[in-house]
Amino acid sequence: MEKKEEKRKEEEKEEGKRGRRKEREERERRREGGEERKGGEGGREKEKKKRRKRGKERREEGRREGRKKGEGRRERKRKERGEREKRGGGEEGGREGRRGGRKGERREREEGGKRKKERRRRKERGKEIKKR
Repeated sequence: MEKKEEKRKEEEKEEGKRGRRKEREERERRREGGEERKGGEGGREKEKKKRRKRGKERREEGRREGRKKGEGRRERKRKERGEREKRGGGEEGGREGRRGGRKGERREREEGGKRKKERRRRKERGKEIKKR
């Protein structure tokens, strides 16, 4: 009995947040009343667990492919093609392209990054071609 008490105290220390403690106490109360089946956590909790597992699997898969912590799929593909790093400021750094200017100028520019602008440009050209 004492072990259980100690375990619960430690859990409480870990949880810390009042909301979760309240949830757990409520669950225990219900369990004592025999309303809840043991080991059956709610649908939301189960979903959370699955999501966590999925994330973990994805991370491990990335690690197997030799991915570093911060880089996503897009960066990895770019690296495979041998393009240069698209981060950082200056002339060609960053997705925004040649922007490295001052903040004031940056705000006056058209919204959206380089990708968005290119997409818009292609769309406009397509429209013009259709007209002709």
